[in-house]
Amino acid sequence: MTEAWLLLDESAIRSVAGKPGGRTHLGLPGWREAERHADPKQLLAECLLKAAEEKGRRRDRIANRFPQNRRQLLERLDRHGPVTKLESWRRLVSDIDDIVVRWADE
Repeated sequence: MTEAWLLLDESAIRSVAGKPGGRTHLGLPGWREAERHADPKQLLAECLLKAAEEKGRRRDRIANRFPQNRRQLLERLDRHGPVTKLESWRRLVSDIDDIVVRWADE
């Protein structure tokens, strides 16, 4: 589900891809569809390639940088932004809150 969270921030994707002012349509899902996509990791990789607007070897280099680009997107994730609408995010936050409460009670 991590990649589904990252699909919600078009400006971060464009920035990480090196084209913050790019205009190419990325085909990003809305927040309601993000968690339903069969392969959000593949979709994120494709969106990063589209956002980079590169061809040939440069495109291949960007494709090979997917793990680094994904890490950068995770670092930029707005924890109070659109991701809060996603069930998987709310479940994660709830689970973390429960663990913190249990630790505090010990």
